[in-house]
Amino acid sequence: MRDSTADLEWNVASPPLGGPVYEVYTGVLYAAAALADRAEAPGRSVWIFSGRYGVVQASDTIAPYRLPASAILPGVGNVASYWRPHLRDALDPIASADGLVLDCRSGPYQRMWPIAKDAVAVSVRAVRERDGRRTVVSHMAKHYRGELTRHVLAAPEAPTSPEQVAALAEATGLGVELVELKDQRFELTLVIRD
Repeated sequence: MRDSTADLEWNVASPPLGGPVYEVYTGVLYAAAALADRAEAPGRSVWIFSGRYGVVQASDTIAPYRLPASAILPGVGNVASYWRPHLRDALDPIASADGLVLDCRSGPYQRMWPIAKDAVAVSVRAVRERDGRRTVVSHMAKHYRGELTRHVLAAPEAPTSPEQVAALAEATGLGVELVELKDQRFELTLVIRD
């Protein structure tokens, strides 16, 4: 469990300067996704999960903060657990209507909202393959997920199937493997070969 005292102190002491999500979030995923260039991609919704705000879109205005989904807050408990019922009520109908969800979230953010059961979900992971042996890519997995997001947002048409997402993933230049896990749940593996 994470001690969130430092996060709380930072949030209280930091000035409430705001800006578009694509300027406030500056990590490797967001840089690779180039969200500033594609904040309003036609026919596509980019949902960014936030410990503080629940879920935001790239063009929303937010204040900078530090509050990961894994945080435990006094009187609230686990942030991911707090958001789960709120996000289920808000997002399930949208995901069900859209039909396809490309899930580039890490574990704590996945726990904030389990994807609606009647939506097709494609989760993305990255592995490095060297001499026939695979290892999980941790930090740079965010970069590769961001690259995939950029390709999906730049495509002339929004993908409507896991196979179309896999075809767009091939444009990243990485190896691509798509596996159906169960009941409309797919795993897309991006393979970095050395």
